[in-house]
Amino acid sequence: MKKTMVLIGLVCLVTQGVCLAATSKEPRFDEGGTQSLGSRAIKEGYLSDNFQEQSPVTRKEMVTVIDKLLVEMDTSHLHLSKSDTQELKNLGKIYREYFVAYETKLSLLDTKVEAVMSEQKLLDHEYDGLNDALRQEIKLLKKERDDQTLHLWMGIVGAGLLGLLIK
Repeated sequence: MKKTMVLIGLVCLVTQGVCLAATSKEPRFDEGGTQSLGSRAIKEGYLSDNFQEQSPVTRKEMVTVIDKLLVEMDTSHLHLSKSDTQELKNLGKIYREYFVAYETKLSLLDTKVEAVMSEQKLLDHEYDGLNDALRQEIKLLKKERDDQTLHLWMGIVGAGLLGLLIK
């Protein structure tokens, strides 16, 4: 009976995980898998008593479940056929490869995010510097314009006074 429960749990878990992984969604337990997996107390990639049937199962948790089941089968002396065991090991290896690839992509994305954030800080610093320089230039241009306006009016007044004196 115990061997049957383990096989049912593995089959439900593996087939559901493979089918849903192909659609690029995280696997979820269905109603049929809930009963068999719940009876074995395999929850969220761990052997525990807290089963949340609506929670998603990640690839990492799937690998954990398969590894723990294989360990428990070895320690309980429950054995599958050699081809079944090899198939489970191959599936575990595939999920490990997916997980490693995912972790590598995540690490690469983290590196790129850090680079973008660093570049953004540099751009913000340069922008602030340019903004300050532009404000200074605008102040100088306004002062120069005011000085030229003053000189223009002084010239106009001077010319008017000179015109009055000459008459």
